[in-house]
Amino acid sequence: MTNFNIYSSRFGQSTDDLPEGEVNLYLTNERVQAVIDSNTNLFKLTDLSWNNITNKPSTFPPSTHSHSWTEITNKPTIFASDWANVADKPATATRWPTWSEVTSKPTTFTPSAHTHAWADITSGVPATASRWPSWAEVTSKPTTFTPSAHNHAWSEITSIPATATRWPTWNEVTGSPTTFPPTPHNHDASNITSGIIDVARLPAAALIGDTTYSAGSGLTLSGTTFSLPVATSGSGTFVTSITQTANGITANLGTPPNTTYSAGTGISLSGTTIINSAPHQSTNLSISGTGDTRTITSSTGTDVTIPVATTSTAGLMSLGDKTKLNGIAASANNYVHPTTDGNLHVPATGTTNNGKVL
Repeated sequence: MTNFNIYSSRFGQSTDDLPEGEVNLYLTNERVQAVIDSNTNLFKLTDLSWNNITNKPSTFPPSTHSHSWTEITNKPTIFASDWANVADKPATATRWPTWSEVTSKPTTFTPSAHTHAWADITSGVPATASRWPSWAEVTSKPTTFTPSAHNHAWSEITSIPATATRWPTWNEVTGSPTTFPPTPHNHDASNITSGIIDVARLPAAALIGDTTYSAGSGLTLSGTTFSLPVATSGSGTFVTSITQTANGITANLGTPPNTTYSAGTGISLSGTTIINSAPHQSTNLSISGTGDTRTITSSTGTDVTIPVATTSTAGLMSLGDKTKLNGIAASANNYVHPTTDGNLHVPATGTTNNGKVL
């Protein structure tokens, strides 16, 4: 706690010692002239400047006061006033301007998004807006069109190649093989005219009632089964001969003899294989030519030209001969010899006119 000692006298040059915690205030005309604290710190009011004051606020709210007009700076030149008190107000300040009063307005206006009924369109409607365009009015159309999937009757197809109307001839078939291995098939026994049939393929004998069988020469019999013993003799892959004995047959093996083969007409030869090079041979004939001759053309053979007939060689009738033939009237060779009187001909029979000559 601090005790303040107040003195109503001018502060002298000397100071009094103050007890701890006391402060002397020296007043003159009710104003503090100096302050002395217990630490003998002396502050004279004449020594107090604004900078010596600590903890002073940065702003001070003003108390109620007034100013003269001349003390006010940055005054506006125009001041707000009540609208009713404003005189000489222009007419445009009291209403919206008319269209003619608006200046710098555009000549055209972009319409906002909107729609119209077709009945609202009264002019400028192109003819194609109310109908489909004609083919001539369509621009940039292609010159050709890929057809959609469709079918045609055979009668509608033109320029049909000959190969589409018939089976090809053998010579027209390309890449055909020279030989044809047979597919598996069977033959009736009557179709087999040469060679040796394996006895194993012969049907077994059937026993009908009480029948006694006996084996003939070269056969063996076991029960009701006949067997034809077959043996081989010699070595090799070629059967040179077959010998029949009482015990069966023997195939004599050896080396095949050297044989030379030659191919005839329509036959080709590959090693020891003879091939019919032109099976089912056929040809197509056509006739062409002008004038007195005609040529018979063969699709597979040699063409032949038929000449005009002569007195010694048969042939075609010439144009000249046909013209002469056409000039002979029908029944032109049905000639009747006149024999009556008055004709200047030799009578055909001995009549009273006999002796007359033409």
